[in-house]
This record gives sequence, C-alpha cells and structure tokens, in this order.
Amino acid sequence: MRNLYTVRALAADQTQADASTRRVRSDGGELLTLLRAIRRESGGPRRTVLVVDQLEELVTLSGDRDVFLDALHGDRHLGVVATLRVEFLGDLLGGKVHG
Repeated sequence: MRNLYTVRALAADQTQADASTRRVRSDGGELLTLLRAIRRESGGPRRTVLVVDQLEELVTLSGDRDVFLDALHGDRHLGVVATLRVEFLGDLLGGKVHG
C-alpha cells in the first residue's frame, strides 16, 4: 500500500507518504478515501483501475489482507488488475486468502 501513496504524491514528503501508509493499514476506510480522492483530483472517469503487483501477498501477509480486501469490496467503481506468482494461484482460488 505504501507504493500507492508514493505514486500519488511523487513530489510530496516521504514522511507524509509513510504516515498515510500507516493510516491505511489500520483502517481500510482510509484506502477508500485515498482512491476516491485520486479519482476526484484527476477529474477522470468515474471508474478507477488499481494495478496490484504481487497479489500473492494476500496469501502471505494476513494483517494487511483483510483491510485491503474490505476496501476493495467497498468501492463499486473500482476495477483491479493484478499480477500473481503461479505457485500461489491454488491458495487464491482455494479461498485461503480469507483467513
């Protein structure tokens, strides 16, 4: 999630990006707030596509997993494109990402 903040604020202070990351990790609503702010600030279309690299972290990092999935589920205007290492595909399809 840290990279999402870094991309959003390329010219921003790194300390601010780190603080934003901590807020998102503790409250999934913060991720929704960020995604909506990006959509609003860009003046772009209503739909947003979030590109996720290393989706296998949903299997390996359980602490962030629930926050991330809840946030994605809460935004009906969000599409997700993700990369995933093949050795984690069975875990993902088998439902192991839900704890």
